[in-house]
Amino acid sequence: MDTGISVHDSCITTWNDMKIKHKHSFITFKVANSDSEVVVDTAGDKSAPLELFIQALPEDDCRYATLEVPGSTRIVFIMWAPHSAPVKARMIYASTKQVVADRLPGHQKSVQATCLSDIDETTLKKLISAA
Repeated sequence: MDTGISVHDSCITTWNDMKIKHKHSFITFKVANSDSEVVVDTAGDKSAPLELFIQALPEDDCRYATLEVPGSTRIVFIMWAPHSAPVKARMIYASTKQVVADRLPGHQKSVQATCLSDIDETTLKKLISAA
């Protein structure tokens, strides 16, 4: 589905800094500019702990994220859509997810998370170890 939402070039640059240059342990992305564009929200430096990533996720709004699973070099793509987020935001993020994921090639797995237990360290490690 074409939502008309574009992915800003800075998302690709920051993603490549994570994937190729190993500068970041995570990146969060948000829909901004009157729901017309996906932009970088936050980028955690290489040594940032998982707790910092969790703190970067809003309790009442959606985000896309890429995260290097702790203790691994594998990267997961996450669509964060908590139940407390507005319905419109959840719809926009769900309909744009594939566009964003396609612009950030090279992640090993993808997950849609609605609560923190969907992305805790144990769950993520199980996800990347699954065939």
